[in-house]
Amino acid sequence: MLERKGVKVMTGAAPEAIPPELARRLASDAKLRRAFEALTPGRRRSHILHVAGAKQPQTRERRVDRCAVDVAAGRGFNER
Repeated sequence: MLERKGVKVMTGAAPEAIPPELARRLASDAKLRRAFEALTPGRRRSHILHVAGAKQPQTRERRVDRCAVDVAAGRGFNER
């Protein structure tokens, strides 16, 4: 109905913000950044949500360290 009237419908939500700890790691490690950018949007999102879900900065740092292995392997957070 809306399409016939010419109304533009916004689809999808805005992408999640990358946590600062993950952003710093990606900025300092070019190989990891390229691997992260090569991931599908859903796999990138899974890592972002996992890291951002921690309340303490120290916990976010540890999660970034653990996720780096999966990112380099091209896997999402829940993949093994």
